[in-house]
Amino acid sequence: MATRKKNGALDGAGSILSTVAGPADAKPPSSLGAKTPESERLLEKVVADKQLAAEMPFNPTKALEYGEDAFTPHEGARHAPSTPLATASTSTEHIASPKTGDGSPEIGQNPLNGPLDRVRVDDSGRTLTTN
Repeated sequence: MATRKKNGALDGAGSILSTVAGPADAKPPSSLGAKTPESERLLEKVVADKQLAAEMPFNPTKALEYGEDAFTPHEGARHAPSTPLATASTSTEHIASPKTGDGSPEIGQNPLNGPLDRVRVDDSGRTLTTN
């Protein structure tokens, strides 16, 4: 369980599970709250996200997006994450389910790149409903 600090903020990885909007806190949680595999992954993700963001506080190649330089493609600055969790949408993406698949995405590959034929469906002969 998350604990409340003197300033009223919650401490513990579980406290960032909430999707209720609120003030942003620059510091990641310093404890796990209730120690569970989920909170450990969540804390790892939050800390890695903050570290990755701190490595690039601004875009050093932004000037290359304007003027004559914009006509020549350039490679942007890069920073490698300390864990794949840092670039994951959620801390549970790797857990297998019928929706997410086997839970082992190919790191460094984007399965969305490529032709759309693999996701096209044939709805001919179907009627439009309000369901």
